[in-house]
Amino acid sequence: MVDADRKPDLTDLVSEGSPTRFAIRTWLEDHRDELAQDILQWIAVPSVSDPSAAEPGAPYGKAVAEMFDVVRLAAEGLDLRWEDHGGHVVSVLWGAASEEIGIVTHVDVVPAGDGWTTPPFSPRYVAPYVIGRGACDNKGPAVGTLYLVRMLRDLGVSLQHRVRLMFGGAEEIGMPDLRAYLADGHPVPVRSIVADGMFPVNIAQKGMLTCLVRIPAGTDRFRSLKAGLVANAVPASATIQLNSGCPMPRPHDRLTVDGDATDALLTASGRPGHAAFPEGTLNAAAVLVEALLASTAWEERDESALRTLLALSSSPYGDGIGLALTDDLTGSLTANAGIVTGSADGIDVVLDVRYPASYRGDEITSRLTEWCATQGATVQDVRDSSPSVIDPDDAIVSLLSDTYAEISGRNDEPYSMGGGTHSRVLPHSVTFGPGAHDLGPSRPPAGIVSDSAGAHGPDEWLHMDDLLDALEIYAIALIRMDAHLSA
Repeated sequence: MVDADRKPDLTDLVSEGSPTRFAIRTWLEDHRDELAQDILQWIAVPSVSDPSAAEPGAPYGKAVAEMFDVVRLAAEGLDLRWEDHGGHVVSVLWGAASEEIGIVTHVDVVPAGDGWTTPPFSPRYVAPYVIGRGACDNKGPAVGTLYLVRMLRDLGVSLQHRVRLMFGGAEEIGMPDLRAYLADGHPVPVRSIVADGMFPVNIAQKGMLTCLVRIPAGTDRFRSLKAGLVANAVPASATIQLNSGCPMPRPHDRLTVDGDATDALLTASGRPGHAAFPEGTLNAAAVLVEALLASTAWEERDESALRTLLALSSSPYGDGIGLALTDDLTGSLTANAGIVTGSADGIDVVLDVRYPASYRGDEITSRLTEWCATQGATVQDVRDSSPSVIDPDDAIVSLLSDTYAEISGRNDEPYSMGGGTHSRVLPHSVTFGPGAHDLGPSRPPAGIVSDSAGAHGPDEWLHMDDLLDALEIYAIALIRMDAHLSA
């Protein structure tokens, strides 16, 4: 164990073998299993944000409120002061200075969905892997920030800024948590790190647009059609109940048919994942629609509705719906048919679009509306969040990038992404880690998790080595930020 009374030498924060790096790494390794067990405890709370279940002091429902109770108890166990900001955000504070540096995470999660090897809220620790909903997005990093403060305090590090750890309760549903925090006039740190992305520094996030596409049909045959739980995840499964007179498709490896020609339940399986990172995913709605269209003929308007749904769900890049757009800064647009529901009148699709930073939301809406009109469909309930771009020459961006490069030995450039984080809401903030871009070596071996495991998918996992590496980077970056902002 490191001598908690001995202050490390802070004059050399980077070179291999320096007292500071040795002390930090030793402390992290000594607390590896304890950290993993705390992450399991946090994952066990099914903290899916649900504003429809709001109660006084709990705007996102009981589960998120229970998760905040866990955060508060953890802070008290470390003898750290905490603040509850109306049930939207909980802050944990270390230090007494008036100016603050923030570290932002969130403790809400997306719904579990289908395809899990084991129950999503009964997490597993198969060393070095933690597996469960929220393991990497974002409860593992959230617990890690408490350990970061605990470690620096144990090692006798003294900062000239107070550290404000901010735990959001509704990041996954559009970030009303930090919007409410800001609207209520709570403190804004002079600079903040959002620990909800990849390393190194994220300098651009695509625009985020969601909308409802209503597709009319000729009959009520799609009344039972269902796929997906949230707009920002690729559906893992899709189902429809077919009765007598409906065309009956043949089963295959991604389609099961339970029942007979008079009454059958069709279930299609896809490869789920995060809507913003659709590489390798397969929308279950597209699998189901292809099977339905491959069967016998449909009534004309029903077939048209199916083909419209297929166009919306088959490509994650807007191909075929007038949205195949790209730019040099943020790359290709993505479009995800995240929630599909049938009705007596047709099919409703909640579409999640992440569009390049050089476009505007009204341009995207206009293009989609124009295409939908050719299909007899309509676009409703549009919600848009403009792209977020920060100056790549910002001094903190350079400081964080240099720290990451020196500690990791990698020369990765600042990056853009389709994912949206709290840095697009909180002033003076930047998304920096804790994920690694090259996850191949870290991925659990076959048999531990499913093939489609990952954030927003089944068998979400976290490699403890990656988290400890991130906490080492954060520790040195935080000390450097404090010195830079105090100069």
